[in-house]
Amino acid sequence: VSGMGMGTNEQPAHTIHTSFVLVFQEMSGQGEIDSVDFLAGSDQRLVSGVEAQDLDYPIEGAKLTFTDESGKEYATSTDSSGRFSIDLDTAKSYKMKVEKDGYKTLETDFEPVENVNYNLKIVLEAGDLQNYGGFANMEEVSVNYDMSKGWSLMSLNVVPDKEDYMASDLLSDMNSYGLFISRVMRFRDGRWDVYRIESPDANDFRLKLGEGYVVKSDKKGKFSIAGKGIGESVPVRLGAGWNLIGVPYSESEYTAVGLIDSTNESGAAVDTVTRWESKWVSVVKQEGLVYGNDFRINNQGAYFVRSTKAVYWEP
Repeated sequence: VSGMGMGTNEQPAHTIHTSFVLVFQEMSGQGEIDSVDFLAGSDQRLVSGVEAQDLDYPIEGAKLTFTDESGKEYATSTDSSGRFSIDLDTAKSYKMKVEKDGYKTLETDFEPVENVNYNLKIVLEAGDLQNYGGFANMEEVSVNYDMSKGWSLMSLNVVPDKEDYMASDLLSDMNSYGLFISRVMRFRDGRWDVYRIESPDANDFRLKLGEGYVVKSDKKGKFSIAGKGIGESVPVRLGAGWNLIGVPYSESEYTAVGLIDSTNESGAAVDTVTRWESKWVSVVKQEGLVYGNDFRINNQGAYFVRSTKAVYWEP
């Protein structure tokens, strides 16, 4: 997460003009904020800046509210690059709130200091625990899943009743139907995270809409997850490299080629979509040419998608 602070000579005394980058980053906690102070030179310009990392995602339209000791509010929002700016009185302290649909609200204290420019790290976690970021509708549902013997790739297309639905909860739900699933795996940022039965709690991870998972079953069967239906498109995180994703909701019925086209229209550089059906099956599109047989994207399935650019895609 990175940002850039800016200042001008025309600022009144005790006022600091701040300009930050708000970016998306997966986290296990409620969110965090770090501040890095840069002493300004005589022209009050930032001595140093930090550029966003490859796997950071700018958040457009996030609302930031700064409330001073008297209760007066100062509000702004981020632009398409995740940037915002606001003038604050350095003689006051503030409560800062950062809000965006699809993310947990972040609240923290902020005390600007005179003659100091700031580069703030602001990290929001995707998915509000109460309703996965507002994607759920009011309809109570029980979604059925078919499980093959052996390896399967799957994703959630339901907002589970349990607030923090973990890999351990998925194993419990599956095995309560007589299946024996020994592990759940996710692939994120180029590495595998694995949760096995009787694994330490530290290895457990929260399941998210738009993310894919790999499970292994000793037999064929069915299981259900109770929760609420999904009422709108769920943003999907694509990093540079291989990604394991799901598409839990979309108004269009995507095929692999359609997914490639749609993600690239959002600024990605996707060329390959791969699924598992007892063997790996890929569709590649390069320079307008398609290689392989196109296939339909199932909203309970999971797919490996290769992109050379990091984006935040809304199906």
